[in-house]
Amino acid sequence: MENNAKKLIDELREENLGWCTGEKSRDALRIIRENIFNDKTHFILELMQNADDCNSEVVEFNLSKDKLIVINYGKPFTESNVRALSHLGRSDKGEDHIGFFGIGFKSVFQVTPAPEIHSGDYHFRYDDQNLIAPEWIDNPEWKPTTGTVFVIPFKNKEQNFKHIGKQLESFHGSVLLFLKKVKEIRLKDVTFRL
Repeated sequence: MENNAKKLIDELREENLGWCTGEKSRDALRIIRENIFNDKTHFILELMQNADDCNSEVVEFNLSKDKLIVINYGKPFTESNVRALSHLGRSDKGEDHIGFFGIGFKSVFQVTPAPEIHSGDYHFRYDDQNLIAPEWIDNPEWKPTTGTVFVIPFKNKEQNFKHIGKQLESFHGSVLLFLKKVKEIRLKDVTFRL
C-alpha cells in the first residue's frame, strides 16, 4: 500500500508544482501565506478541528524548542484527504464538518517552512513556496499505526517556541465544547477532559 501512497504523492507533486511556479499562482500563494491567517497560532485550532473531523477522541501537543508535534488518534488519511489537502478551495469534508474553503491547514505556514504529515501509508511534507505540492518522505521518523502525526518544524525557533508555548499555556479547555468527537486535549503536563 505504501507504494500506492508514494505514487499518489509523486503524481500530485508533479501536477501541482507547475501550477505553483506560475506568476499568478505565486501571487495567490503569497496572499494566502501572508494574509489569510494573520494569527500565528490559528493552525492549532485547525489541527484540533482536523482531529475532530477524523473522529479522534484525543489530540496531543508536544512542544520542543525547534518544533511542535501534534498527534490525533482518529482515522488515518485517505487518498481523498491527501488530494483535498493538495489543492486550494477544495475540501472532502461533508456538510456536517467545518471547513474553510480547503485552506485551513495552510495556516501552519505562518510558523513552519515545511510541515510533515504522517498518516497510515502516507508520509509527506509541503514547503512554504509550493503550498499544494506534496513531497514524499523516505524513511520517515514517524509511522503511526492509527491516526495522524503532524510535525511542524519552526521557521523562527526561539520566537515560534515562545509564542506557541504561551498560546498553549493559556489554552482553555472550553474549546472542547465546540468539538463533536474530541474529548481530551493533552498539552505537556496538562490534560483537558470533557
